[in-house]
Amino acid sequence: MDTTLAFAGSLGKAPVLINREVPGFVANRLVGAAQQEALALLAGGVASMEDIDATQKRRCGFDGTI
Repeated sequence: MDTTLAFAGSLGKAPVLINREVPGFVANRLVGAAQQEALALLAGGVASMEDIDATQKRRCGFDGTI
C-alpha cells in the first residue's frame, strides 16, 4: 500500500486511503452533498443562484483569492 500511495504521489496525485469500500469516490460524494445543500438553499429562498455560486467559487478557491 505504501508503494502504491508513494507512486500516485510521484505522479502529482493526492491519493486517499479509504478504511472500507463504499459506492463512489470520496471527492464525488462530498461534492454531491454540497450540491444537494445548494439546491435546498435555492429552493428555500435562502440565497440566489448567483450568490450560492459565488460562495462556492470562493470556498473552492476558483475566484483567485487563494
